[in-house]
Amino acid sequence: MEKLYTPYLGNGMRGCIKETLLLPHASGERVNPMPVEQEQYYGFTQFAVELNELDSTLKALLPSTDTRFRLDQRLLEEGNIDGAEEQKQRIEQLQRERRKVLQENNMTHQPRFFKKSKDDTWVSTNTYWEQRREPGFSKMDFPVLW
Repeated sequence: MEKLYTPYLGNGMRGCIKETLLLPHASGERVNPMPVEQEQYYGFTQFAVELNELDSTLKALLPSTDTRFRLDQRLLEEGNIDGAEEQKQRIEQLQRERRKVLQENNMTHQPRFFKKSKDDTWVSTNTYWEQRREPGFSKMDFPVLW
């Protein structure tokens, strides 16, 4: 029988993310089985694979900055590696240009939906869900990220 390495994960948790997660004061819970062709999906679980899904009802509720709109990721998922690399280079160029404009104007990026707390961690401003509920993202000005 193969012995599983169970690293300490913090807060009393132990487990192997691919297999079992043991919580203090709880029994081990099994994760969903891996997809049949898991190598094609970078070893992601079915849940992780589905995180990037974008259906038409959800699409209208999201800001244009949502990573599910990244063309390079979509092309990579479809197996178009050359197209994904080309889009990734384009996105990185957009990032460099935005950074240059900020530096030239002595500005810093101000996150829209998060702020730094007193203990230097990032916390939600609680505005994301309010905007999504209306939906108000179509009324907002976002930089072109993808």
